[in-house]
Amino acid sequence: MQVYWIFGYNHAFGLVAAKVTNKLVIAHTTKAVVEYLDWTLLVSSLLLLNQYFNCVVPEI
Repeated sequence: MQVYWIFGYNHAFGLVAAKVTNKLVIAHTTKAVVEYLDWTLLVSSLLLLNQYFNCVVPEI
């Protein structure tokens, strides 16, 4: 794995964590209901599955 792939991988999970944190803070301050399924969580889980099963989806 080259250095720029590691940066992109960490950057993707950082953005997911930031989005989830922002949604939780806004939901707590407004007492709104948080949607359970988020598309960013789906993308991050696909990245994890791709790494776990040794690149099922080829990386470009």
